[in-house]
Amino acid sequence: MKKFPLAIIMAIITAVSFAQTTTSIIPRPVSLKMGEGIFKIDRNTSIQYDPAQKTLRNAADFMAAHISQVSAYNLPVNGKKANDITLKL
Repeated sequence: MKKFPLAIIMAIITAVSFAQTTTSIIPRPVSLKMGEGIFKIDRNTSIQYDPAQKTLRNAADFMAAHISQVSAYNLPVNGKKANDITLKL
């Protein structure tokens, strides 16, 4: 009987450990390079895209609007700031 709770605890630990090493991004990127550290979105962050890629304008505006809703930061689109989120096709 004591083996059952131990099995549940081990399953939870495994699930939590796995969850911390995966990234949930929709749509799934073709490539993703994970680095050390964090990226902090604050008032010094902007969203960048190549104006020649007109389809990215909607994505940039969508991203800025949703970040604004959850954080109250109004990120400028293609306005130069210290930290950039760059969208590329």
